[in-house]
Amino acid sequence: MFILFIGFMIANILLTTIYTNERSNKTLATFFNSQMNNLQATVEQMSTDKIIIECLTNADNETITNANRLLYDFSVSHTLRPIFVLLDRDFNITCSNLFEDNRKTFLQSAMIHNVAEKLDDNSDVFSCVSRMDYNNGQCCDFLFAKAIFQNNLPIGYLFVDVRDEYIYDYVRNLSVDKVIITDRFDNIIFITFQPLTDPIGKYPTGKFQIERTHKNTVSIDDRPYYAGYSTLAYDDIQIHTFTSVEMQIKMFIYGAVFLLIMSVILILAISFLSDIVVCKNLRSLDELVLAVLQLSEGNIAYKIQATTYDEFQTLYDAFNGMTARLEELIKKNEELAEHKRLMEVKHLKAQFNPHFVFNVMEALRYEIIINPHSASDMVVAFARLMRYSINYGDSMVPLKTDIEYVNNYLALQKLRYNKRLEYNIHIDENLMSCKVPKLLIQPIVENCLNHGANNAKFIHIEISGALCQKDVLELTVSDNGSGIEPEKLAMIQYNLDHENVDPNHIGLYNVHRALRLQFGPGFGLSIDSKPSQGTSVMLRILVEEGINNV
Repeated sequence: MFILFIGFMIANILLTTIYTNERSNKTLATFFNSQMNNLQATVEQMSTDKIIIECLTNADNETITNANRLLYDFSVSHTLRPIFVLLDRDFNITCSNLFEDNRKTFLQSAMIHNVAEKLDDNSDVFSCVSRMDYNNGQCCDFLFAKAIFQNNLPIGYLFVDVRDEYIYDYVRNLSVDKVIITDRFDNIIFITFQPLTDPIGKYPTGKFQIERTHKNTVSIDDRPYYAGYSTLAYDDIQIHTFTSVEMQIKMFIYGAVFLLIMSVILILAISFLSDIVVCKNLRSLDELVLAVLQLSEGNIAYKIQATTYDEFQTLYDAFNGMTARLEELIKKNEELAEHKRLMEVKHLKAQFNPHFVFNVMEALRYEIIINPHSASDMVVAFARLMRYSINYGDSMVPLKTDIEYVNNYLALQKLRYNKRLEYNIHIDENLMSCKVPKLLIQPIVENCLNHGANNAKFIHIEISGALCQKDVLELTVSDNGSGIEPEKLAMIQYNLDHENVDPNHIGLYNVHRALRLQFGPGFGLSIDSKPSQGTSVMLRILVEEGINNV
């Protein structure tokens, strides 16, 4: 807090005091320099104007009116609205915008007479600090004067005096507190505050009297100010701008006192609050330790109910989320295991179904008489079928192993259907090493025989496989059977998409659900069927690493 406070105070002084003061000083210097140059050039131009010369040589009403109009237009158009006085050689006012009583002051001024004497021998524009004590708001600050010559002889004088109030109108829009403008001799041209009096006469009247405490810090009326300074190119006029730093000093003192008080309060409060915080943290740790112990003992349903600080609450939420995910995974694993068990039990029952065995044995009896060699192959196929069905080894087997099982199954079924059944298996040899769930394809083939061959004189089953992407294996089992009606197909699809159903096609549902649980929602079965045209069932399986693992 202390470092931030110091940084804030430094930034505040830089932005609101130093930068603002220097920018305002530069703005005022640019403005004043341009106005002085403009006035000098205008006075130079007016001194040679025919209307002004004619007014001084032929002072009738018309020429005086024209000269007055010219000078008035000049005064009104200028930003500082200067006072102008046009004198003839005898020191009579020919044209002026001074009030009547101020004209008397002008003519009685010793400074004006001294300036006029200097102008007789000088053709340049003369400028100096104005000391005229005018009334009625016509106070002036800086005087320009020029002698008007004809045939190299002075015939009159033009005086232009910058008005104080218009300089003030511009200065008060600046973001500074005080402004002083002086000439190169430190005579005050313009000032926005009452200058200090010097009772012992150390400093001359009208001089710039300021006490610098540091390089850019001054004291005015015993108050500290930041001082900006610049010198104009015109006549070495000096611009001084001052911004009070008293408020910044007070802010620093008040802030330091506030920080000190707050530090004492915090130090006193720490001893009281630390015990409360430590006890609450210890309770939070105890609750977390208890939850971990419950989890290690197998109580996955345990949830942390306590509320605490955000840090511990994040741990609590993470722990509760972890146990919830564990429950969900365990539930899915149990469901997957149950589906696999049902599939294996179903196939085991099917293989040992007395009707199925009777059909095989009856066909085998005739085959022994007709073709003993073929009968031998049938016995081998039947033995392999039985062995694969009752083998409860790994749940994932190479695709080649499951295809051999399906091939044996179809070979035995052909004994039953004879010429009514034909089948083909087209799977790239490179895909045979892919591992798939055990008993994956046989339920689909069985479904083709049980439902597709009901009303068909001849059924052809085709099994194919391909990689549709680098990590997705698609196995397709299609037949040319009786197909499925749209309403029934929609019901089958509904059963596949919903968990809590009791479908008639248990084999399809178990395979689909097992794939969904093992590989995710993007995998499983998709069925395409048209009445009297056949059915195609596609299985999508995830290949995790190349084509060797699924």
